[in-house]
Amino acid sequence: YGTLARAAAARPVKVGVIGSLTGAVSVWGRVTRDGATLAVEQINAAGGILGRPVELIVEDDASAPDTGVRRARKLVLEDNVDVLIGVNHSGVLLSILEQLPSLNKVLIGTCATSAEATVQRFNKYIFRVHSNSDQEGMAGALYAAGFPYRRWSVIAPNYAYGYETWGSFISYLKQLRPDIQILDVQAWPAFGAPDFTSHITRLRAARPEAVVSAMWGGDAVNLIRQMRRFRFLDGIALFSPAALALDVLYALGEEVPENLHSNAHGYWFEAPQAGREQANRTFVEAYYARFGEYPHSTAHATYTAVWTFKKAAELAGTTDTDHLIAALEGLEVDFPGYKGYIRKEDHQVVHDQAWGRTVAAGELPFKRRIADLRWFKGEDITPSVEQVLRLRESGQQPEYYRYIIGA
Repeated sequence: YGTLARAAAARPVKVGVIGSLTGAVSVWGRVTRDGATLAVEQINAAGGILGRPVELIVEDDASAPDTGVRRARKLVLEDNVDVLIGVNHSGVLLSILEQLPSLNKVLIGTCATSAEATVQRFNKYIFRVHSNSDQEGMAGALYAAGFPYRRWSVIAPNYAYGYETWGSFISYLKQLRPDIQILDVQAWPAFGAPDFTSHITRLRAARPEAVVSAMWGGDAVNLIRQMRRFRFLDGIALFSPAALALDVLYALGEEVPENLHSNAHGYWFEAPQAGREQANRTFVEAYYARFGEYPHSTAHATYTAVWTFKKAAELAGTTDTDHLIAALEGLEVDFPGYKGYIRKEDHQVVHDQAWGRTVAAGELPFKRRIADLRWFKGEDITPSVEQVLRLRESGQQPEYYRYIIGA
């Protein structure tokens, strides 16, 4: 028995990370890997998990659901990882989600935001330490309600993330501002499409006062460049959860218009929640020293996910799946930038969220920052447990799908 115990203690704890390391959102895959790398290095320097060293294994899903499933199965069945972490694309997440019961492995999501994962298609193995599309949409609506815009439309990718981001945003805004008009002309380009000319032309002809964009990664870069070329944003306000994630700012710099409204996909490295200033500063400085750039929201979430796995495993005293699930449910999550907790009923993290607008920042490498931030309480931007359970039991789409036209 002593020999077996010593062998188990020497065996590394294996963390399997899945990200989109190639394709239109490859930067998001890279920062997923980098956030996990920094966490694993720090954890190993502090003695590991349960006294065991941590080994990081990273796989590329190329933003393709079938590839993501193969990579997840390889990590569990061949590499024998103790936990899965990451996933950038919602289509990939929803496909891997279906495999988790047979794999008997926890996945802690850190980027893909489709609310379906923790609502209609929930299973006990999925956890998320990143805001979902409902939370981002509701926070955006609370922020947007303070502006005078009445005529609204959308440009978003033609899959779950795009539908849910727009649907939650505009349906909640309609509750707050019954006077708004939701235009019938909407744009639903395919993920990874290089040319948005026809969509921009159609939207401009419809004369919206404000547009919600759920484009992200390389798609957001291309969209903003093409909008500038057509002077689309002259007189039209743009609200976007992901368009000010740092990959877009690093790529565009001064091409990013001022007064673009965003939450930077849930985390802005300069703006922690009150009380988290020192923890955030320590993280930002360590990340910059290691990778030579400021931390992206997904690096922040993935870094947090690895530390959250450590916290849960040590509370449970094991990396066994069932014990890990029990430890994660209701767990307080210590992000560098803010605090949150994982709800037991849907395994969705709840934390406060801020929106703001772009202003010039000549001293930063990407020449823009988010200013005039408004924070919203996590409980105010998260559907209630009762709402989640009712929708899950009904098996139906949320009512906000009626606002999705032409997708």
